[in-house]
Amino acid sequence: MVPDLAVKSRDDIYSLIEHQVDTFSTKIETWFKRYFTSNPINEKKPQLIVGTDSSYSHGKTVFTVAIVVNTMGSGAEYIFKRFTVFRYLTIFEKIYSEAHTSVLVASMLKENGHVDRFSELIVHVDANENENAKSSQYYHSIMGMVKGCGFNAVGKPYAFAATNVADRHCRS
Repeated sequence: MVPDLAVKSRDDIYSLIEHQVDTFSTKIETWFKRYFTSNPINEKKPQLIVGTDSSYSHGKTVFTVAIVVNTMGSGAEYIFKRFTVFRYLTIFEKIYSEAHTSVLVASMLKENGHVDRFSELIVHVDANENENAKSSQYYHSIMGMVKGCGFNAVGKPYAFAATNVADRHCRS
C-alpha cells in the first residue's frame, strides 16, 4: 500500500492513483447497494459515467474522481473521491493521470458487474480538441488511450462528469 506521502516520480503517482482507486471500491459498493435499493431498474436504464479532474495549488495537485448515474431527464446522482499528489504535474501528466484514474475506476466497475445495470459506461475526459485549449495537443492520444481500454470516451465540452462534477470538488 502506498501512503499519502510526497510523490516524487511518475511511478509513485500511478501507484498512488491505483491505491486511491482500491480504497474507493468499498465506498462505491455501499453507494451502489443504496442506489439500487432506492431506485429499482425500469426499462429505461441510466448511464454510468466516470470523470476525473485535478487542480494544482500551493505545491500539490488535488484529484477528484466522480461516478455519475445519469437518469437522463430525471436527474442524476454521484459519488466522488478526492486525493492529493504533493507535486506539480505537467499538462500531459495531469491529463493522462486524470484519464488513467477514470479508466481504473471504469475497469473496476466493469469487473464488479455494475455495468450490466446501466445503458452504457462512458469515461468523460477533461481534454478539449479546440486548438485554443492547452489540452488540445493531447486530446486525440488521451481519447485513443481510453477507447483502446474498451470504453466510450467523451471530451470537452460534453464531459460534464469531469469538467463540472469532479471539478466542483477539486477546488472546494
